[in-house]
Amino acid sequence: RAPPAALAVALALAAGGACDRAKGRTLKPGCPALTRAACARYARGDSSSPAVMDAPTVTASAAGPIIRWLHVPKCGTSFANAVYRYGCGTGVFDSVNTTLASFNGAFEARLVKEIRPEATCYAPAGKMYPHGAAMHLPVGPLDEKLHTLPPGRSLVGLFRQPTQRLISAYYHNMHAHGMDKDHRAKLVARCGRLPEREGLECFARFPGVAGCATKMLLGHACGAVVPLNAANISEAVRRVRDWFAFAGVTDCFDASVCAFHTTMTGGAIAPADSELEHVRAGVTRPASGVYDEGLLGGFVDEADEAVYAQALRMLEEYVERDTG
Repeated sequence: RAPPAALAVALALAAGGACDRAKGRTLKPGCPALTRAACARYARGDSSSPAVMDAPTVTASAAGPIIRWLHVPKCGTSFANAVYRYGCGTGVFDSVNTTLASFNGAFEARLVKEIRPEATCYAPAGKMYPHGAAMHLPVGPLDEKLHTLPPGRSLVGLFRQPTQRLISAYYHNMHAHGMDKDHRAKLVARCGRLPEREGLECFARFPGVAGCATKMLLGHACGAVVPLNAANISEAVRRVRDWFAFAGVTDCFDASVCAFHTTMTGGAIAPADSELEHVRAGVTRPASGVYDEGLLGGFVDEADEAVYAQALRMLEEYVERDTG
């Protein structure tokens, strides 16, 4: 069937396939033309690279705003390195000499034990509000309050192409964070015994699975069984646009990390190599890094497509701002 309007917008934004000239390959659809080699130069505003035309035009100071990470499940645990290095300060983070790559599981929870953010990272000592490490907490009263105070934007986060997120969640033990225990048991009973292709489509269509990011933006758990209508979806998109100090996409991870730095600090802090590491690639993900979306039998997560399109639009605006 024809894609919903929000998906059509995302596809339009992705048209063209920017070229990564340094590596001689085409980036994933929608990704800005930034190579990993150019990333640090881009964040510093060094225009010596052909991939960087102009210095960043943002005016944020090196101090940057205080942020809270909205961590949507299956949307970039690796982003924690950038979030904590910014929130704790480069001196604190780098002195610990520990990143997500230091562990082989329970990544953020173990990183937090090393950094001890309560003493060094959370405001007023640092530039982070507690987000519930590894708990995938949705938007809550704190975020609603912060939105009414200057600067009005405190949330940061990455979003993922919804079909890719759903397939990744299926392969991660049918991940549906926050789903009621009895309801999850029904999910496993109904979908867990099916062959792979049928199981994937069953999982995506099961009540409470789709619309994860949208529900979290509205204050519900990712796996909550919540009906979503056009007004709900529009409000979720508005919150990304108006409440987020920064929104990027996992599908353009390196460019998102670069843009995070220019947006937060005006390019005063360049990303460390550790911030560009992908530490939790799914074991079932193909070498291309992209799952076959046909596995979902044509299912479209219309709510999260609208949210993803907004995040992708914002990322492209950041890169256009910073590279001219």
